[in-house]
Amino acid sequence: MAKTSDGLDLDDDGLVTVSPVTGWTAFVPFGMAVGLRIEFAPSPDRLETPEGVQLVLLPPQARELSEVLLRKADQATQPPETGAVRN
Repeated sequence: MAKTSDGLDLDDDGLVTVSPVTGWTAFVPFGMAVGLRIEFAPSPDRLETPEGVQLVLLPPQARELSEVLLRKADQATQPPETGAVRN
């Protein structure tokens, strides 16, 4: 079982494990929700055979997620403060 910290999976060295996103599709299932399929490479040597997960969000969840992603994109393009944790 993977170690976790603040809900994030960690590797044996305590680093956050990540999988590069290779694509996504947004859709409206059932006419009242927001669907999101995210495709990702489970490892660097499998970039050409991505896996995917299909998620469904309520409209308020989709709005909140989009706002959080925009804030994180802004953070990711700014130089970090010395010693600052970027959550």
